[in-house]
Amino acid sequence: MANILVRAVPEPDAARIAALAARAGVSQAEYLRRVIHEAAQRDAPCMRELAGSATGMFPPDILSTLDEEWAT
Repeated sequence: MANILVRAVPEPDAARIAALAARAGVSQAEYLRRVIHEAAQRDAPCMRELAGSATGMFPPDILSTLDEEWAT
């Protein structure tokens, strides 16, 4: 299986994920793995829409900035 790192998750979203995972009786990683798996099984247009919705949300250099922050 591949490993995926998600950065800059808003605190309210992280808290909601933690609560949903706890309610399901699984770790946050397992909960998110299931959510991603279910999303990947749906129609490809849904995934394209999801990816497109994030375009422009962050500055173009955000990944470089985050990489620098994580390196320190």
